[in-house]
Amino acid sequence: MNAKILTCALLAVAGVGLAAVAAPASAQRFGGGGGESLRCKSYDFGRNYCRMDTRGGVELVRQHSRTDCRQGRNWGWDRNGVWVDAGCDAEFRSARGGGQSAHTLRCKSHDFGRNYCRTDTRGGVRLVRQHSRTECRQGRNWGWDRNGIWVDNGCDAEFSTGSNQSRGRWR
Repeated sequence: MNAKILTCALLAVAGVGLAAVAAPASAQRFGGGGGESLRCKSYDFGRNYCRMDTRGGVELVRQHSRTDCRQGRNWGWDRNGVWVDAGCDAEFRSARGGGQSAHTLRCKSHDFGRNYCRTDTRGGVRLVRQHSRTECRQGRNWGWDRNGIWVDNGCDAEFSTGSNQSRGRWR
């Protein structure tokens, strides 16, 4: 058996009961709250794939590694799950239900370069909190299309997406 493949518990909370199911150690799942959370870890800086329901999009919720997890560079997702690489270890959340509820996503321009963060933007996008010293201005160094949010020239911010917004403005 490959040393990289370990087992861990899948906890599904249904009322008071807990059910345990074998899964790779790199994919610890937590149920509840309208979306699935999953921790996916790159072992020995290698690529790892963790299966999860990504139909409503995926967001990085919490980074556990010292290595900076950058979407498109050392983590990403497709229709079957999340992949991590080059030391990224983080918890990811899916927005099951087709993105019908609002959620936040942090998108950061690394080294003043352009970064694209895939997410469901059908309900609109709003900048919630700026983390960079560089002022984030829509249309200048951040924007969005039907597939996600882009940032550029040092913009680092949290964005809210979901059904309570229309054309980038609150209803």
